[in-house]
Amino acid sequence: MHPCWSRQTATFAATHFGSERNLPDGAYLSHVYPSAKDRQHKTRGIEVRVIEYALEEIADAEPNYRLITNWLDEQEAPAEELTALHHQRWTIEQTFDGMKTHLAERAVTLRSKRPQLVLQELYALLIVHAAIRRMMTQAAAASAQAAQDLSFFIIRAC
Repeated sequence: MHPCWSRQTATFAATHFGSERNLPDGAYLSHVYPSAKDRQHKTRGIEVRVIEYALEEIADAEPNYRLITNWLDEQEAPAEELTALHHQRWTIEQTFDGMKTHLAERAVTLRSKRPQLVLQELYALLIVHAAIRRMMTQAAAASAQAAQDLSFFIIRAC
């Protein structure tokens, strides 16, 4: 892993990526550098593609998002496709969060000490999660919404 990735990950939102070349899909090419000195001298940089976008169709979404990738070819991976996939990834992360945090709702999720009982407890959480997701899918169909747009946290409050 390039050293700048580990240091830059926490500060990407505040990092200014200079547009070195605009691409037809609205993205642009830039570089990420391991240090300010390297940036100044334009040495040891990694070329990246920066895709800035907004999620207007999602209420309460952040106003702007920035996806940085080393997939430079806009023909192979159009910006619109990558941003849609990135949004799907966050939907999956929210599902995991719902299982770990909201479903279990305790500091230590798996209390069992023996491997067989840990597995049993995990299966129980997955079964409950699947049952709640099924109810959410039915509720979404009845209200003409996409099931993934429903919040696990909100469904629990009902």
